[in-house]
Amino acid sequence: MFDQRFEVVYYVDFVFLYEEELGYVPFTWKWDPKGVNEGVHYITVMLRGYEGHFGSATMKVYVKPSK
Repeated sequence: MFDQRFEVVYYVDFVFLYEEELGYVPFTWKWDPKGVNEGVHYITVMLRGYEGHFGSATMKVYVKPSK
């Protein structure tokens, strides 16, 4: 499992934001919401394995203004 290659793609509010074509385990990504309007937003992560596997998940987040 840990030796299979995969691609990770991130979307915020269903708009493409970032892609890593050579994913590895563990994989960490930090989103900086600076410049995003206050309110509810959706982060979607899609994984695509080079062996035909795929998956996705969407998380709802609330962004508060920074002080």
